[in-house]
Amino acid sequence: MEINKNEYYVNTVVVLNKEIYKDKKIYAIIGTREPNRYEKDIAYNLGRRFAIKDIVVITGGANGIDYYATDGCLRNGGNVIWVLAKFKDDILIPQKNFDYALNNIENGLDIIIIDYIEELTLKQQYLERNIVILETATKIFIPMYYDDCMKKKYGVYKQIKNNYLKNKNIYNKDNNKKFIFMHDIIRAIGNSNIF
Repeated sequence: MEINKNEYYVNTVVVLNKEIYKDKKIYAIIGTREPNRYEKDIAYNLGRRFAIKDIVVITGGANGIDYYATDGCLRNGGNVIWVLAKFKDDILIPQKNFDYALNNIENGLDIIIIDYIEELTLKQQYLERNIVILETATKIFIPMYYDDCMKKKYGVYKQIKNNYLKNKNIYNKDNNKKFIFMHDIIRAIGNSNIF
């Protein structure tokens, strides 16, 4: 499928209402753009485990954790949704990841583009993208230790800290933990109950 980077628009509701997502769990895997080898392996293995369990991965399509989680899921026959921000005429995605998307758009990868809103700054466009990811997923897996995440003062970590953890909004509608940090992920790799 030929995709023009600046003309590919998909409505969030249209994607999430696709038959392939009906009655499926949708979990986010988010994290640093500069993971170490261990974090890359964790992200890849989470994506792989989710594919095996028929759980959809939703993420931001960025370098690092997003990329490795996507790769682990797609290589094992799973489905991934990338939520991308758009600023003016550019979809905000690294070229390497855009090329990866072109090769996988028919192999289980869907893309949602949060259309550019003129009044918003570049930073605000990214924040809008993060909100879609955090609100769509019933669980959010963060391959990072909780204390390290709380030290971060920018991006999705700041949103999680200010909008969820501070307000004790850490449980999903089924009263299960919504945010799963590294120590729980390590335990979960050997225990399928968390999925």
